[in-house]
Amino acid sequence: MLGPREERQYGWQVRFLDRAGFLSLIRPVLERRLADSLYHGLTHDLSIDLYESCLTLKWEEGQLVEVREDPGLTVAGAGQTKMPEHALVKSVFGYRNLERLMDEYPDVSVPRFLRPLLDVLFPQLKAMVDIPIG
Repeated sequence: MLGPREERQYGWQVRFLDRAGFLSLIRPVLERRLADSLYHGLTHDLSIDLYESCLTLKWEEGQLVEVREDPGLTVAGAGQTKMPEHALVKSVFGYRNLERLMDEYPDVSVPRFLRPLLDVLFPQLKAMVDIPIG
């Protein structure tokens, strides 16, 4: 059998070429996760400082109305979410939950009041990808 097997470790690499575009593409999934949580009806701008740019998810009444990335802009001050891009990838694809990311990367910083929200939007998932060949 070619492809991944659940009993064996394997690895993969993913890089976002258009982070805002991808998060806009999965908007229905993010809105559904929010609607099924205590955060349904949320109105809040969630900014994630990626150290080279700032990614902002604008929520209005539980709907993701805008996702934008501002290159060169970083978020100053305490109480802001900060993480390197490779940590964001692991979070968005469900490879790591926030607690494990914070253990793995000392530069991941998320205020306590935002941690449950990020866990709702980007939960850790189990997935196997099997691509048939031939």
